[in-house]
Amino acid sequence: MRARKAAGRPRDNDASLPAISQRLAELSHSDLETTGAWSVLDQLSQRTEVELLDADPRSIVMLPGSDFEAAGTAHVTLNFDDKGDTVRMPESLPMTIRGHLETDGEVVVQSIELDTSAFHA
Repeated sequence: MRARKAAGRPRDNDASLPAISQRLAELSHSDLETTGAWSVLDQLSQRTEVELLDADPRSIVMLPGSDFEAAGTAHVTLNFDDKGDTVRMPESLPMTIRGHLETDGEVVVQSIELDTSAFHA
């Protein structure tokens, strides 16, 4: 599930880009929960902490209809308890964000996919 650039129409002159960029800049832990992506992160350690969800506005691709896709990186800290000591490991995971624009201009994030394949090799 590697982040990829989707086939779509060019994004340079799309009037919806500022709204999508703004929404992606506001990604938060609650977006991970509502999309189900938090359960993927929560399985990686005994106590996973989200440091930053960094979506790349240059990666936004407009798809048919009002859908869009963008790439980014989830910066997290994985915490493991080892005989009373906590071992902290920073990790950066590729992510793909998908969503759509409502008719009123609201940007809805529908899914966040995290590439955790490095942990399952």
